[in-house]
Amino acid sequence: MNIAYLFFEAKQLIDNFCVSTYGEHADFSDLKKIGIAHTTTEDERFPIQVYVNLIEKQVVTQVGNEIASFRHYKSLEDMIDNCLSDLNFNELTEHENIEAFDF
Repeated sequence: MNIAYLFFEAKQLIDNFCVSTYGEHADFSDLKKIGIAHTTTEDERFPIQVYVNLIEKQVVTQVGNEIASFRHYKSLEDMIDNCLSDLNFNELTEHENIEAFDF
């Protein structure tokens, strides 16, 4: 499949999610760090940020200043099919081992 079309499709899916979740368009100024979800830990001590890296084909979860997890996809098409086509805020921001982090 055409890489330009895959980038277009990925950006469209991300933007649709951001508009439906936050009422705002996604910021594509840095394709390595497109913010798609943000909240805080249950005790509200640390921010949780989730972003998409379209260049490296990753979805990264950051808690405070630490990378809590990341998912790497073998291709942009794989990322679209197995992640971006079904973005869910709760699934993006839940992390089972947040308490284990030593902040």
